[in-house]
Amino acid sequence: MALALAGRLLMVLLLAGTGVAAPPPPQVSPSEATVDSITAIYNFGDSISDTGNLLREGDTGMLRYTTGLPYGVTIGRPTGRCSDGFLMIDFLAEDLGLPLLNPYLDRRADFTHGVNFAVAGATALSTTALANRGLTVSHTNSSLGVQLWFKEFMSSTTNSPREIDKKLASSLVMLGEIGGNDYNYVFLQPRRTNDRHDPISNATRSAESLAHALSLVPEVVQSVADAAKEVLDMGATRMVIPGNFPIGCMPSYLTAATASSPASLRDGDGCLGGAALRRACCGAGGGEYNFDHNRLCGAPGTTVCADPSRRPSWDGIHLTQHGYRVMTELLYRRGLACPAAVKLPRQKPCLPVS
Repeated sequence: MALALAGRLLMVLLLAGTGVAAPPPPQVSPSEATVDSITAIYNFGDSISDTGNLLREGDTGMLRYTTGLPYGVTIGRPTGRCSDGFLMIDFLAEDLGLPLLNPYLDRRADFTHGVNFAVAGATALSTTALANRGLTVSHTNSSLGVQLWFKEFMSSTTNSPREIDKKLASSLVMLGEIGGNDYNYVFLQPRRTNDRHDPISNATRSAESLAHALSLVPEVVQSVADAAKEVLDMGATRMVIPGNFPIGCMPSYLTAATASSPASLRDGDGCLGGAALRRACCGAGGGEYNFDHNRLCGAPGTTVCADPSRRPSWDGIHLTQHGYRVMTELLYRRGLACPAAVKLPRQKPCLPVS
């Protein structure tokens, strides 16, 4: 059912606005009135919400192309965001009348109205815990536990626990999305299959990897729950813990599934949709999905579609700015997330559950 809903949402992404991409969120003056009494956002996560931390850590591995053009092409420059433009966290800040969140590792930034601790490639479990499971994380060591830089930040910018309580009472904490990479890294572990080096294509190995990924679920959930408790114990009163995307519907996974078992692909789960929904805007490889694990967006030989606003998928893994804008609208204004995490002007009531 969740995948079927995801498929319908992808169709909405395509049809809800195929014209000019959404304009850049404005940098709001701190003197302006707040929305829903929220004066700051503290965000944890991975590439879905990183606004420049990996860029400052140093880009490595398969994410090395995300810190340069064509990433950021819609807004005129790369910023470390894994998209052609802005992300859901940017649009949420805009909707709340707040400035865009600066990355924590930008030491010269203004953190008056919140901080972004998210790092692209980050995991819910520590790199040590994943290594004990035979999983290598090549992009960053900044797992969710490490992102609790938050505690150090709050202690260093306040004078007492009472002051922390007061600051958090008017803040929104976004704890994720995080955890998706824990599962991604299972499928991305390279092995020799069919006499060629291919991380995700062999059907037998896919079944083994799926079992391995499923075995991680309790630990990933517990890690997120533990982090949530730590932040709540510090005084947070408003927290959103987003779930993961239906990653099996992403062009990257659909490409892998086609390679391993083409006959098994049917649209029964509702995630294939029309051609534009299936095809990454930026990539290589052609075909239905325009995704090649060995030539990711930004690599030599890759191309970018003429209008990213007509595609939900940017690079086969992440969404376009247009996709993120529509998702933000659906979740926070159109009643898809229930109960509503924040109260916004012209917000519609929760959608009925069928």
